[in-house]
Amino acid sequence: NSFCTLLVERAEPSPRRKPLPLSAARVCVQYIDCSDPSSLLHTVTTKNMATSTTVEDELKEKRADYKRRMERVREREENLKRDRQALQERLVQFYKYIQDNEIKRLRATKKANAEEAAKKERFETIGRLAKQMEALEHEKHAARERYLKYSKYERYLNDVLHDNDGEEYLEARDIISRYRTLDENRNVLKKRKTQLERLLAESKVQLSVQQQRSKNEQVDLQNQVNELQNTLEALQRTYKRKQDQLELSITHKSSTTKTIGQVRMACQNLYDCCQRMNRDNNVRVAREDAQDDMLAQLQFIGDCLGDYQFVIQEWRRRGRAAAGGAPAATTAPALGTTVKDDAAGTRR
Repeated sequence: NSFCTLLVERAEPSPRRKPLPLSAARVCVQYIDCSDPSSLLHTVTTKNMATSTTVEDELKEKRADYKRRMERVREREENLKRDRQALQERLVQFYKYIQDNEIKRLRATKKANAEEAAKKERFETIGRLAKQMEALEHEKHAARERYLKYSKYERYLNDVLHDNDGEEYLEARDIISRYRTLDENRNVLKKRKTQLERLLAESKVQLSVQQQRSKNEQVDLQNQVNELQNTLEALQRTYKRKQDQLELSITHKSSTTKTIGQVRMACQNLYDCCQRMNRDNNVRVAREDAQDDMLAQLQFIGDCLGDYQFVIQEWRRRGRAAAGGAPAATTAPALGTTVKDDAAGTRR
């Protein structure tokens, strides 16, 4: 019964699988009566035949399906081959396109780099030329300033040559030679100053090293430096005070010398006037040493002024006597004559 039930279940179509195609063996199996035991062998045989037929049919179908699938597989392989070949061709074209683009990119990059380098070089050239132009402008202004300064100096030299009374400098090159000599001396002094500054710097370095080696020596040297500095300041103050005193003394002596010179000139002028008056009147003769001796000149001038004053007083007295009715003298005493005054009794 279970076998018949199995056959019946197999004969019934399953909803989850596709039913097999209906054959003659299947039709026979559907109408087998399972209640008859004698027909069991026949049923099994029929079943085996039906099964083999079914299997053969399935195999045929599977072969046909396999052939169809293989054909489709072949077609797909051919299509795949064609597609692969086309893809390879496209890949080759793509590679060629990439290579062309890479070559173009390299060319463009090289061109861009060259343009960038040229642009940078142009900018650098422009900057360098701008700096050169600025430097040339500075040189131009400096040359113009030097030209103006030298032109002023040339005018000054010409004025010096024009106003040169002592004929110390006959030509401009004499002044230039003198200037060059002074400039060379100044350069020598500058070199000497530089050498002394270098020696001073070396001495300071040695002093610093020595100060780092010993603190005691550093303190002692610092104290010595302070003492020397104080001494230097004291000497500078003393020097300044002495210099001020010297300048004051020089100023005073200059003023005194100027005053003495003015007095000597005035005395000489008065002496010359008195000499001229005496020569005109042929009265008094000056001393031989009065030409260089200022005291003798002053004495001579005093005598002359006394005589002149006496003459004035005498003329005034006679004028008053004439106005009072007294007889007037016909002549006046000459300069240098000996006159006895009744009141003073002095020789003029």
